[in-house]
Amino acid sequence: MNEAQRLILIVLAVFVLAGCILFILAGKRSTRESEPQKAELKINNYLLVDDNIKLFEDHAEIPLVKTLECLGFSSFWDSDETATLSYDEKKLKLSLSDKSLMDLEECNNLLVMAPGNDYFCCNIVEKDVIVDTNTMHHILRFIGLNNSVCIDYEQGIIYVLTD
Repeated sequence: MNEAQRLILIVLAVFVLAGCILFILAGKRSTRESEPQKAELKINNYLLVDDNIKLFEDHAEIPLVKTLECLGFSSFWDSDETATLSYDEKKLKLSLSDKSLMDLEECNNLLVMAPGNDYFCCNIVEKDVIVDTNTMHHILRFIGLNNSVCIDYEQGIIYVLTD
């Protein structure tokens, strides 16, 4: 095999590899764009009914503030844009305009993509923030609540369970 033939094979291999990568990325994008299904959200023994609970093929989106309130957090709205969420000694400051949930002790924004996530949702809807279930799991873990966030795709049920 001469040098020209090797070069042609390398160029072809690069095009095939690039095509495979684009095919994989297009497949991931298409699942994100699928139509969401309505789902139930069960928080410990409580059923939360909300139009913003959505189930997709590979993730779910749930309301942050309402979920935290079901877990025992109290919320005090300082204004239309900011709220303080409290649980035992833990205080969090929610800013809708900044899309931030700050831990007041450690000054960390908890509304960021969780490690290992390939999807992140943070949308403001009527004095609440719609987040993906992985982000919810990491927020609860960060503030010290042992939790499990599971999705039963067949039944259309999202579970948020704490100890």
